[in-house]
Amino acid sequence: MTRRTPHHFLALRSLATLLFAAALAIGAAGGAAAAPRRLALLVGIGQYADKRIPTLEGPAHDIDAMQAALREHWGFAGADITVLRDRAATREAILGAIEQLERTSASGDQLFIYFSGHGTSAGDRTLSLPLPHSSGAFVPHDVRVQGTPAEIAAGLIVGARDLRPRLARLDAGGRQVLVVSDSCYSGQAVRMLGALPGGVRLRPRHLPIEALGSAGGDAPAAAAAAAAGSAPGSETTRAATRSGIRAARPEPEPYPYRHIFYIAAASDSEPAMDIGSDSLAKLPTLDNRPHGALTDALLRAFTGRLPDIDANRDGAVDHGELFAAVQRFMAGRAYPHAPQALPPARDDTTQLARARVFDAVPPAAPATAPFTPPGATARALRVRLADLREPPAELRDLTGVRWLASLEGSTDAEGGEADLVLEAQALPWRLRSPAGDLVLQARRDAPAQVRRRLVATAWLRRLQAAAVHPGRARMALDMHPVPATRGGTFVEGETFTLALRAEREAAVLVLVVDAEGRISLLYPFNAEEAQRHPAHAVRQTPSPATPLRVAPPFGTDELLAVAFEQPPEWWPTLPVKEPLAPGHRLLLALERALRPVAEGGAAGAVGLASTPLRSVPLPRDPPGAALD
Repeated sequence: MTRRTPHHFLALRSLATLLFAAALAIGAAGGAAAAPRRLALLVGIGQYADKRIPTLEGPAHDIDAMQAALREHWGFAGADITVLRDRAATREAILGAIEQLERTSASGDQLFIYFSGHGTSAGDRTLSLPLPHSSGAFVPHDVRVQGTPAEIAAGLIVGARDLRPRLARLDAGGRQVLVVSDSCYSGQAVRMLGALPGGVRLRPRHLPIEALGSAGGDAPAAAAAAAAGSAPGSETTRAATRSGIRAARPEPEPYPYRHIFYIAAASDSEPAMDIGSDSLAKLPTLDNRPHGALTDALLRAFTGRLPDIDANRDGAVDHGELFAAVQRFMAGRAYPHAPQALPPARDDTTQLARARVFDAVPPAAPATAPFTPPGATARALRVRLADLREPPAELRDLTGVRWLASLEGSTDAEGGEADLVLEAQALPWRLRSPAGDLVLQARRDAPAQVRRRLVATAWLRRLQAAAVHPGRARMALDMHPVPATRGGTFVEGETFTLALRAEREAAVLVLVVDAEGRISLLYPFNAEEAQRHPAHAVRQTPSPATPLRVAPPFGTDELLAVAFEQPPEWWPTLPVKEPLAPGHRLLLALERALRPVAEGGAAGAVGLASTPLRSVPLPRDPPGAALD
């Protein structure tokens, strides 16, 4: 399994997005301006010249709402916002607009580059487009899907081919750039999910395989799926994608930019989603109009409608805090994809994560925030019964668990969606996330395994709630798996390490709740690791020479990192290598230390970072077989 724990972990971040992030970045080589400016390029494409490419409802509304948010909340002048939508967003126009930004901006200017529409990548082997493995591609309005794969690829905006050469010289110009891409570069499709709660199905923002079904030179899998009439997300499409998963994905190159922070809608294992008008009743957006899932979350952050966005409570919002707030909201919505950010802490040599968004004062929050992030309040763990009228007898006595009825999308009396979904009518029992991710598959001692996982998860939620107490001093803490291109999902046999970084000198620990509910201390693992980290220093663990390796049991682990500016009195007792469970002395001491100082908690500020890590086995069955 691993050298330090019998539990598996995983992660992922799209190689496609790595270079496409770089490719969409803007800098400039011109002279310094008299005063810093804020300039934006907004590109939104929902209508395509080639009618075989499905329409997206969200981009038109994305552009309008984003333009208003920049003007009204972040100090952008209308004349400094360039908008390219639909037929105006041709390949030539988009590249020209980026070059124009170079000419009109100067060192110190704040730039925002935003893309909304379809995308693709080399990882999508059902398309068989000749794209670089290290780059994604945005689909401009005028692309044509008639012709050979090479001809189709020529009409795309490919990061490595089209943008990287233009932008390599620009990063040194000193612009501070935020790039957001609400487009899909999904290729591996390791994380393929079903309907959301309530039967909601969302259209992926990814060039669909049926668009290439009649093009010359298509892959056999694409042609077969198109002939079968399969739609995006259909079982035929999923089977073709699953059967193409490779055991090893290419390693990403180091993040090459110093002044560009990038947020993507999804990784290479996930399709980004468009919330259409037929889904608004179940997934209402900020203005009740169609939007990309990432864009809706970002608009809430940009207009002050996400709580606790200033996580370290210093009166400003930095890039890391913005991303974390968006990530929390999307996790609470149970979308089948998670946003990604670059650079990862390991490559963030200029501390971009700590740079203020647009170097501006964030918008004031409304009097009543409409969303409460997961773990923000100590509440019961909500578990929906997928195929039973009442919980199994072996689980009915669980405290801290609220059982929801076996109706899709059912909520409890407080109006909260389920945290987990239990399928227990037949073996194997399965716990799933609301988005459909496998959390635990229990074949033999099913009730005991499910019980242990529910107890451990309920405890973890209580711990997270304690750390966000308003009376508690906070600091920023970053934790991400390395490589950071896996988006939270690893395939059996892949390896990774963890990168940790706190904004203050701090002592850091990492706990893991594995798929079967076992709790372990992953870090520190020795006396050296227990020493305090210097502020902003990145600690990678374990050594890259001895990484963690993904192995059974497959499902979803949860990692929780906690940083203490002043280590609690029990810190010298670490590391603890024995198995942990709620009620263990270390976990009880940790709960106490996270309380406000007035209530007996540790002195100084604390930081908190968490991430789900999903694992899937290598496909060993014929096409069409499910991964789990």
